[in-house]
Amino acid sequence: WASDSRDFENWGDQKVILKPDWRDKHGTEFYGMSVFDYAGNTIGLIWVYYNAPSDKHVDLQLATRDPEGQWQRAGNREVFLPVGREGEWDAGGIYAASNVLVSPPGHPNEIWLYYGGSSVTHDDSRYREMVIGRATLRLDGFAAMEAKQFKGYFDTKTVVAGGSLLAVNADCAHGWLQVELYDAKTQTLLAKSKPIQGLDATKTFVEWQQGGKVLLKDRQVFIRFRMQKARLFSFWFEE
Repeated sequence: WASDSRDFENWGDQKVILKPDWRDKHGTEFYGMSVFDYAGNTIGLIWVYYNAPSDKHVDLQLATRDPEGQWQRAGNREVFLPVGREGEWDAGGIYAASNVLVSPPGHPNEIWLYYGGSSVTHDDSRYREMVIGRATLRLDGFAAMEAKQFKGYFDTKTVVAGGSLLAVNADCAHGWLQVELYDAKTQTLLAKSKPIQGLDATKTFVEWQQGGKVLLKDRQVFIRFRMQKARLFSFWFEE
């Protein structure tokens, strides 16, 4: 459930923004959700409670909100932060803090997520230990498009280029990534990049085969990413 307020005194009607459906395991419930802004994107960490006879643990899944305010599940509903192994301090449940730390001092390429971990499952009445833990991931590392052994590609939706330089956050340490840039209206190829390979970096500028810059600012384009044994976390334009 959610309700909006501009002054924290007057609130709108409550409405359901997310709920389990037929694609979820039997007994799945949403226990809560931590919501925060990340680089202009609203991200939610759903506390997923598996209320089935054989399973009562809580872990985290991803959700996002679009510009129209609609929420949707993200990351193919895969577990974002799992519980620990049996006997460990966070084996029973994971409860995320309300925000994350982005580029904390001394760690400019990391995101820190603090969470409460429970040693036993939600329904367990035995002695319960609650400990604060910290999970670390790379910048933009919430999810990725990945190609494994076989080559693959995908096209983005139409975007308006905010500059003439294209940067990517990608892991190509054991593979490669190549970028093709298309005009969204005419579908014509504007530029093709040199392969990015042998590196794992949170910021790499794309180099075009024809050299120099491609005049992109304020132009409507879509991008085709081709890759193999690589992961793409994000892309963006700069001046």
